[in-house]
Amino acid sequence: MVWVIVISITMLAGLYYCIGNVQSSGSGHPAASISSTDKNELYYVGNRKTKVFHISTCGFVPRISDNHIVEFDDRDEAVSRGYRPCQKCLP
Repeated sequence: MVWVIVISITMLAGLYYCIGNVQSSGSGHPAASISSTDKNELYYVGNRKTKVFHISTCGFVPRISDNHIVEFDDRDEAVSRGYRPCQKCLP
């Protein structure tokens, strides 16, 4: 019973973190890492270390180190460069 409560609280905290990141920054972009000109535009962000790519509003994007961020023009470019889609945001 205790484990179920701990797991539920952990899952809710993760959800709260993801929602809070998207709402707090307005566009969901990490502060100093992304150079997109249109802040309302969705784009693709990859992690050089994990080879996973995300939609720019994904809750995992702010967790990517600045030196691991790579931007893609479209989904096909990310896939052709060997990146796999995030299992959370499903780009």
